[in-house]
Amino acid sequence: MCSRHAGDTEPGSSYLYDRKNKKMTLQYVARGKLPRESLSSMQPIRYKSSDGLEIPAYLTLPKGLSGKEPAHDHCAARWPLGS
Repeated sequence: MCSRHAGDTEPGSSYLYDRKNKKMTLQYVARGKLPRESLSSMQPIRYKSSDGLEIPAYLTLPKGLSGKEPAHDHCAARWPLGS
């Protein structure tokens, strides 16, 4: 059986599980040259849409920013659902 593990600060690792020996063996690490310490954590947020519906989302700020800086200091990227 194969298993893949990924998160906001870990692009992913794949493992192979040996049922007989009950051991997992690392198969590969995605984007191995990417320094993990440079990745930022995602923060769950909620915001209201124009019709008042509350929408859950995740916010990722560049390392070193608190979110209290002026808005023009931030870059924005959008990842629509289903993409």
